[in-house]
Amino acid sequence: MPKKVFEYPDEERLEVLILANSPCTPTEILELERIPIRPDTLETIKKRMDWLCNQGKVKKKKIAQGNIYWHSKIEDFKKRIVLKLTKKIISVPGNHIE
Repeated sequence: MPKKVFEYPDEERLEVLILANSPCTPTEILELERIPIRPDTLETIKKRMDWLCNQGKVKKKKIAQGNIYWHSKIEDFKKRIVLKLTKKIISVPGNHIE
């Protein structure tokens, strides 16, 4: 289950839900992309996150309470791990998957 992490009083209104295996806050995602967040107000964070979504670097999913943000690098990493493990399972001798 995603956990709520509020870094700024303003962020609580944003209701940002963070996936457990992603960077902890939108601020950390912005730091990962080396994007300055001054002034660190709700509007600035929202604009930067939307900009990253438009660039395709961050994915955003709307839910009832707000938005879930996660970095696409994390998604790619998960896909690579799953693909690697799948290939490993298939390549085991004696394992015939039809």
